[in-house]
Amino acid sequence: MDTRLFGCLLLLLFLVSQEIMMNSAEAALCQAPSPEYRGLCFLDSNCNAICVKNGFLFGGCQGFRRRCMCSKDCGGGGGGGGGDPNTPPEDPNTPPAPALRKLPVLPNNV
Repeated sequence: MDTRLFGCLLLLLFLVSQEIMMNSAEAALCQAPSPEYRGLCFLDSNCNAICVKNGFLFGGCQGFRRRCMCSKDCGGGGGGGGGDPNTPPEDPNTPPAPALRKLPVLPNNV
């Protein structure tokens, strides 16, 4: 009987900790087309590597037009996620970053 009670409590603790981690880990993601990827995007791994190299969190192929889209954290407050858009890039040879669009937040039970 003690082992069943211990098992149930352990399972309950695990489920509660997962719910807490899910709520605290939610962040607003912004998405933009990759500034360097050219052509149709068929391999998520290639797109992801280029996005990470450009300072994004991750990237993947999306949409009917198969574009490489990069994602980054734009902050929980809904900010722009990239600082002042009027600030010039650090390297003069680097093209300016494309505008980011905010992704919808999905409910936890989806």
